[in-house]
Amino acid sequence: MYSNQSDAAVIVEAARKNQIVEVDGITYSNDSFSRVKRIPRLQVLTLSSIEALSNFISDDIQKVLVNPIILISKSHEVKLFNEPDKEMLERDLVAKVENPLEPFSFNNYMNVENMIIQLQTKFIRNDTVDKLLKLLSSIGTTQDIGLKDNGVSQSISVKRGVSAASLEEVELPKVLRLKPIRIFTECEQVESNFLFRIKQDGDIPYVALMDIDPTEWKLKASESISKKMKDYGITLPIYY
Repeated sequence: MYSNQSDAAVIVEAARKNQIVEVDGITYSNDSFSRVKRIPRLQVLTLSSIEALSNFISDDIQKVLVNPIILISKSHEVKLFNEPDKEMLERDLVAKVENPLEPFSFNNYMNVENMIIQLQTKFIRNDTVDKLLKLLSSIGTTQDIGLKDNGVSQSISVKRGVSAASLEEVELPKVLRLKPIRIFTECEQVESNFLFRIKQDGDIPYVALMDIDPTEWKLKASESISKKMKDYGITLPIYY
């Protein structure tokens, strides 16, 4: 509460006049009618790897921080917080680790050439990726594609020349087990199920990978990031 009625009157009057006032050494603003922070803060350090965070959390920095914790956010950004400020009861963000890689665009159609590039750069290579690349290369070099879709599965009829005798029907894969690079590259990536789909716009084929496991992988990804931090020797409490 205010120290006296006159102090309360000063604050109310400031709110009416859109002011910032100081009462008993405490600064108030009528913007949100809250105290204005005047406490010195560390500049937030932005990093791009878990290893860099482990190097930052040295004995020297831990002497400056008080009861620090680490939070893995829903978007898998890693944040280092100091203990709550005693007056404002808010944790200071000291450092954060952001994944510098642009993630793969799931659930969106793209041309075959772009999909081939994305598979080679944004997925862990395995037999499934190799088979899919081979299929996409076949689609990309054909003169004509006949698409059949019954709502459950898809197949394509590929005509490699002017003769109808060269027509070849290929059933497309349904559910694929893939490891997209969605978290920091130094961490173990999470394998998930994806649905491969194809459509045509005129004579041009477009393909997409549909994410049919949009939530379960996130917990496993947080566990993978937490494990990597422990592997680097980080002993601070980790929450996600």
